[in-house]
Amino acid sequence: MMSASPLVQKELQLRPATREDLAAIWEIERASFSTPWPKEYLEQQLGEGFVVLEGAGQIAGYAVIGVKLPSFFARLEQRTRALFSHTPEPPTVAHILNIAVAPALRRQGLGKHLVQYALDYAHRLGAARIELEVRTDNHIAIALYQQFGFHIQEIIPNYYSDGADAYLMVKALTPVAEPPSPSEYRDRTA
Repeated sequence: MMSASPLVQKELQLRPATREDLAAIWEIERASFSTPWPKEYLEQQLGEGFVVLEGAGQIAGYAVIGVKLPSFFARLEQRTRALFSHTPEPPTVAHILNIAVAPALRRQGLGKHLVQYALDYAHRLGAARIELEVRTDNHIAIALYQQFGFHIQEIIPNYYSDGADAYLMVKALTPVAEPPSPSEYRDRTA
């Protein structure tokens, strides 16, 4: 049995990502993806929904979660239909944009922690469902998401800049009472 690293043996916390975290996040991004996000794009994502998992002063992983916004014309059409047919507007859809764990710290439950946070955050946003895209050959990530009840809805051909296909995975959400904030999270994996 593999023993937990010293970082995982210590208490971990989720907190909002900051500019000071970008160098460590970028290193994890580059080590995790064959087509990493540009540094500038990571910086643009700073704000609510971009969290880091930290322990012993080290960034172990991160997640970027947001709301999927339809185009301006789609929103206009939805609101017009709602106005004239007295039907409610479509529910909010949350979107996991990015999740990564430092390679040396993988397979210790940190990814599960980040996915759970993403689901709780989506609940806080009032989302009725949550979506993500994942490479069709990333079997470890697909299995992780399936553990949380995500299912493959469709394949998106040539989704990634290197021409790789993606699965669109979705999960329906049910309303919950106020989920915890990032500062209330603690992971005590040993």
